[in-house]
Amino acid sequence: MGHFMFLLRFTLLALLSLLLGSCSAPKLSANLPEISFRTTPSWESAIEVQSPHYYIKTDTDDQTAALIKNLMEAAYASYEQLTGMSVEGATMNVNVYSSTRIYEDHAERVGLSHATTGFFSPAPPKGIHIPLIDRSGIHPFFTLVHEGWHQYVYNLGYSVKNDTSDPEEIIKLIPIPLWMNEGLALYFEAALIDEKHLRPGDIHPTRLAHLKKLLRSNKAPRILDVINKTYGEAFTNNDYSVAWGLVQYFLSSSEAKRLKWRAFVRELNIQTNKVFQELSNTIEHFSPIELQQNWANKIMVLSRNVFYEEIMQEDDCLENFEKSWRDYILKQDFF
Repeated sequence: MGHFMFLLRFTLLALLSLLLGSCSAPKLSANLPEISFRTTPSWESAIEVQSPHYYIKTDTDDQTAALIKNLMEAAYASYEQLTGMSVEGATMNVNVYSSTRIYEDHAERVGLSHATTGFFSPAPPKGIHIPLIDRSGIHPFFTLVHEGWHQYVYNLGYSVKNDTSDPEEIIKLIPIPLWMNEGLALYFEAALIDEKHLRPGDIHPTRLAHLKKLLRSNKAPRILDVINKTYGEAFTNNDYSVAWGLVQYFLSSSEAKRLKWRAFVRELNIQTNKVFQELSNTIEHFSPIELQQNWANKIMVLSRNVFYEEIMQEDDCLENFEKSWRDYILKQDFF
């Protein structure tokens, strides 16, 4: 799982750099409760809560555990509504800590900085790990929704084993490209309005402000450059904003663009299934890391090709598409 853990390492650190480096930027806000804790929190006597899709463990208190349960099921419903896909046969783990000490121990085990706001790990310690700490004015529930999307997508991935891996280890191949994964995580993050409801399509104020600044100064990465990034490559703060802007444009600008998105996702899914079937015949030739690298490259190329075939038809060329996208982003505002 080393390759995928490297991916988690850079994506989370890039997210953190924005949260810590944008103190004057507009921030996410929602009607969220203050976090409550037990008088003497103890992970050894942590509260355990089961929901239809999640196993939640926390050393906060019963009230906060119930809030997290409601939040994660609301987020799952939004993920499922967009994709039309259910996570079958898996209960997803969510670990929520009242302090940073235990969280930092887990972060160290996967090579992450203590300063991260949270992470999802597909390898032990499996699950989402979040300290319930309000950093830079950002409520930790936003991070839960963001990492919840990554966990959901991971569990939708293709499951494979090969002769070179641990017989107990299932290798998951992520079914969508990097830009789409990160763009949708930010899209859902911005959708949170309270602990029981998400409203997908709401503007992400931090990302919008950042992307507008990039576009006005002609410093935004080219769309094709962002689409060409694959798992394992550095995904910069600027790349995050472009990825969010692409998802927001397709899902919120017009019904025509939303239909284009659906056509893109449908065709990408068809092509991805074909490539997976082809790859299945050669799995024994790859180590787990080689398999994930090979798959990541194939998904990136597929995404780019299908993007051109399904989306570029209307705009004739990438330059026209980028102009339409830029005009849309610059007209948006938040309140």
